[in-house]
Amino acid sequence: MVFVFVALYPEAKPVIKRLGLRKRTDRARFQEFVSEDSEIVLAITGVGPVAAAAAVAAVLTEYDAGQGDQLLSVGTAAALRGEHGAVGTAALYGEHGSVETMESLCGEKSSSIILTESGHDFGIFLLNKLLDQNSDRTFYPDMLIKSDLMEASCITGSTVLSQRAAAFMAVAAEGYDLYDMESAAVYQAGNLFLGPHQMSFIRVVSDRGTEAEDRKKVVSDEGIETEDRGQVVSNGGIKTGNQVRVVSDVDTETEVKMVMPKAEVSYVSEMAARVNAVINSHVEEISGYVEKLLALSEKEKSRDGISDKSSEALVDKIIEDGHFSKVMQDQLKQYVKYAVLSGIDWENAVRELYSDGVLPTIDKRGGKKVLDRIKQCIMN
Repeated sequence: MVFVFVALYPEAKPVIKRLGLRKRTDRARFQEFVSEDSEIVLAITGVGPVAAAAAVAAVLTEYDAGQGDQLLSVGTAAALRGEHGAVGTAALYGEHGSVETMESLCGEKSSSIILTESGHDFGIFLLNKLLDQNSDRTFYPDMLIKSDLMEASCITGSTVLSQRAAAFMAVAAEGYDLYDMESAAVYQAGNLFLGPHQMSFIRVVSDRGTEAEDRKKVVSDEGIETEDRGQVVSNGGIKTGNQVRVVSDVDTETEVKMVMPKAEVSYVSEMAARVNAVINSHVEEISGYVEKLLALSEKEKSRDGISDKSSEALVDKIIEDGHFSKVMQDQLKQYVKYAVLSGIDWENAVRELYSDGVLPTIDKRGGKKVLDRIKQCIMN
């Protein structure tokens, strides 16, 4: 089964339509949309780390998620780097916003953010590094699926990005590419049920971060927060002072007009249309990735575990000879499982390690090098 989590309905709408999902009418707490065979479940989490974590935990518990399942977090993010990003590093880009490569904080190459003259489509990225701004913890999704999507790192915060926060991150979190309010929280909640190899994160860049002091930001299921007026849409309702009105779909303005001035109604529709448009422009890539996850999930369930007893014996020998810790053992088994599902001759690569004298090792430090070599052979 593939679980897709999206913060906002306008972001989710193109994916729902492309995958042919239907809404579950028996769910009131979180909006859920499922495929006809119930193998794909898409849930609207709401904005922010608390809402995201709560929704992920609730949905994965409901469906008893575990081995063989896959999680995909989809959404929009703000660009931190680049000439017009919140942090601002002009050297990342060519003269006309062309794509170049950059060295990330961890020393690996990732792709720069795409800037277009229209300022509305900056590109789609697969996240390879997540930083929880609140706890300063870093997480690394173990991306086992080969994809043509460019990679980027992302900071997750609990508030709308401000000029002050962007200035701080320019020093404290140099090297990160994007900013959002859900990805690290989704990872941590999902990790209670699934391994790092079962979670993927896709972000489409919708803006350059703090474009103005009165910057407005989409903040919940179907609406926006305007920092200068404090109007919030939450769980399908718009709140202004003590008034709350239900909004079934922000694409329509009927209910919005009951509580908001005409100018703000227009802005709600504009922002909903914007996030909808940037996701829609990359819906083919997103749906293609979902299909890959679905295929992997089906293979995992049909071929649960390592192929045969001889392979299991070789894995046990590597673990013993490499002095693997429990975490390293789990990682090795996942790499081997991926190799089996992908038809990769991982056993021949291991035999070469023995013939080259890399195995056995004298300590766990040597075992880490062995694990890296095995991963490189399988993933490359």
